[in-house]
Amino acid sequence: FPSHDKNGFVVQVSTPLAPRVAGVVRQVHVKNGQQVKAGDVLVTLDPTQFQQSLDGAVAQYEKAQLSMRVLEKKIEVSEQSLKSALANLDILSTQFKAKSHPDVKAGVPQIEMADLRNKIKAQNSVVESTRVQIEMDKLQVEMEKQMVLALKAQMESAKTSLEYTKVIAPTDGRIENVFLGIGAHVSPGAGMFSLVNDGEIFVQANFEETNLAGVKAGDKATVYPRIYLGEKSFEGVVVANPFGVSRQMNQPFSGAPIVTGK
Repeated sequence: FPSHDKNGFVVQVSTPLAPRVAGVVRQVHVKNGQQVKAGDVLVTLDPTQFQQSLDGAVAQYEKAQLSMRVLEKKIEVSEQSLKSALANLDILSTQFKAKSHPDVKAGVPQIEMADLRNKIKAQNSVVESTRVQIEMDKLQVEMEKQMVLALKAQMESAKTSLEYTKVIAPTDGRIENVFLGIGAHVSPGAGMFSLVNDGEIFVQANFEETNLAGVKAGDKATVYPRIYLGEKSFEGVVVANPFGVSRQMNQPFSGAPIVTGK
């Protein structure tokens, strides 16, 4: 039975907790050794600037929506104007056709016929310009729709950033290494303290190579922590026997274990 009485370390999965946004600590809701549940609020950052950003993004989004509605109403008015212009053009065309009939043409003054031609020409210009304006307004509406989508994304991003001012426990566990004061400035990704996850506990036992010949994954193991002076033991299972594992070390601030191997 391979055994040793040195170089053994208890290792448990640990999550360095870090904010996703930069900010100033307003409140620390936990203390060292406190048990927490997934979803518990651990730290609250000052949300003032994030709330202001969200309010501004919401205002811009709503303004863009109103602009799009105005353009849509403008198109409706232009379409009504087009219908009216087409109706007037039809009236002028009908008059010109009637006065051009051989039975009455001789009795119609040429100046009146020339005036009708000019009116028809002008009305055709009105119809075409109204159609072009409608097409331009429709393109503008499409641009506004894209702007609304972009501003909606900005609004959702600002909303998410505001939510990130509350650092949430990702899993059940125990809080350790809390040395964080009110008013402290924190940065995204910079560890504030550690959450030791509930679940399996591992023991890193650094055997001499001459004692590893009979050790393999799946073997049963008995651990006698020195703190109990041999009066208490724990049963476990060998999960791996990697080569070249260094002595257990922790990151100085987050407390995350550093285990290197090859």
